[in-house]
Amino acid sequence: MLGSWRLFKLHIYAWWEGYDADELLAYYEQKSQPAGSATGDEGERQVTVPPLAPWENPRIRIMQLIWGAGWDKPGGAEHVLRLVKPFSLDPSKSIMEFGAGLGGGARTIAHDCAVWVTAFEGDAELTKAGKNLSVLAGLDRKAEMQLHVPNDFQPGPKHFDCILSAETLFAYPGKYELLAQFQDTLKAQGQMSITDFVLAPGASPDDERLRGIHDRPVEFWRADQYEARFRELNLDLRITEDITDQYRKLILAGLANFAQGDAVTLATARTYPEAVAAELNKWTVRLKAFDAGLLQVVRLFVIKKGGAKLMSDW
Repeated sequence: MLGSWRLFKLHIYAWWEGYDADELLAYYEQKSQPAGSATGDEGERQVTVPPLAPWENPRIRIMQLIWGAGWDKPGGAEHVLRLVKPFSLDPSKSIMEFGAGLGGGARTIAHDCAVWVTAFEGDAELTKAGKNLSVLAGLDRKAEMQLHVPNDFQPGPKHFDCILSAETLFAYPGKYELLAQFQDTLKAQGQMSITDFVLAPGASPDDERLRGIHDRPVEFWRADQYEARFRELNLDLRITEDITDQYRKLILAGLANFAQGDAVTLATARTYPEAVAAELNKWTVRLKAFDAGLLQVVRLFVIKKGGAKLMSDW
């Protein structure tokens, strides 16, 4: 009989080959141990699962198990730093991150680029966890996490040099007005880097295969809708790039690391099976939507017109 860790890997690979990840739930429920500890079979050593922090829950623990400590989505620091590279950040600049999740991106930018980051997140649980993670990293002031409340969101005119929003805006039905707020809070010649899930040409937002793509309501735009809105706002769109293939690789890398994790990973997954199944199912839907030609991931780079010219304008 296979040891529990090898069984776990086999179930991850079975899920990847097309089985419903809910089948994992039944397996983990059968094998699960009480929260706080888990013991492997066939002579495997006992492994203690660290208890959840007061600001943590099973969903947040499993997100970090898959995507890395402090992260709730694929790519990690390398992906975020690639997105902000065109900003040429230095300590004189300020940046807003919208859709910061657990704050991994904000902390990376604050630490590596020596800038102050104001990070907004619409999920109250992620915001609370992100605040605590920033405190633990000693970056609670330089990577400040704030809860985004639509009716109270007033970042202020001409306040930020740069804005980053990574794989977030599809989950904000009010983004038509939100983009106007972004435009208003950017300084003249301010820069904005956005990546988002968008509808592929000919795809319908009502397609049943898009159900379950997120745990709150979504509003998918097409890339040309972003382009039209930027024109309305007199923003200079410099780059529209399809990065679906690259992003798909980031997802697969995270899932592979999860499947190849250590005994603590197994014990944690067995302790919180519902959170494992929910996270895997969410990303399954997204991967299948990419493969079916329903969704794309696009990168958009925008500059606010006005003020002194950039070197690229000469």
